[in-house]
Amino acid sequence: MFFGGLSATIELIPNRALDQRLSVAALGLLFFYRTFQPFCRNFMSEERELWRVGVLQQLNRMVKIMKWLPATPVVSTIQERLSANDYLRDMKFDFEKGDLVLENGDFGTVKGIDAFIQKVVKFTLTEKDKFSYGLMNKIFQASNQDEFVAEAIDLANGLVSQVLSDSKPGSLNGLGHTIEAIESIEKTTLNGKDFLLISLRASGVDHVLVIRVPYPWW
Repeated sequence: MFFGGLSATIELIPNRALDQRLSVAALGLLFFYRTFQPFCRNFMSEERELWRVGVLQQLNRMVKIMKWLPATPVVSTIQERLSANDYLRDMKFDFEKGDLVLENGDFGTVKGIDAFIQKVVKFTLTEKDKFSYGLMNKIFQASNQDEFVAEAIDLANGLVSQVLSDSKPGSLNGLGHTIEAIESIEKTTLNGKDFLLISLRASGVDHVLVIRVPYPWW
């Protein structure tokens, strides 16, 4: 009994001391929290915002999202107009695969607005240094926003002013006869593939067309 009581007495002493130390520590933490709570909240909020911005910047660098959005759209000054609805029938082409499209065992075709859209894609992907109707510049090689904007402006001006050499009254030929304004050009990534998105207004169309141009695979 003696040793049992002594043992119990010896164990109670450090436990009581530990409780006292924990109480003092808890009071200290409570005082610190109440005193510096506003600062801590602001600090954590700023840290979270910095982290969020950093993640977004890193994601943009990874997928290289770039966009040209002018305060004023680039407009065509060409007087003779050709409605997008009046574009003649053409062979349907898949620019992502680089081949003609087969439909029901025969070559597919496009006309009207679809034919106009196909020509925008075709001319944007045609090198202007090699073909008179080509509009492709270095926008597909742009590695930063400044380079992209400069090339986007050049491409927009090329689109709204294109008039082919055989264009004449009654037989207009060239995107400049149809495109009224280029509102924006951006690079985006869809399903792991890079595209240009060209937002434009065209004669005969009452809404903005967003034309997707695949990045060249060749």
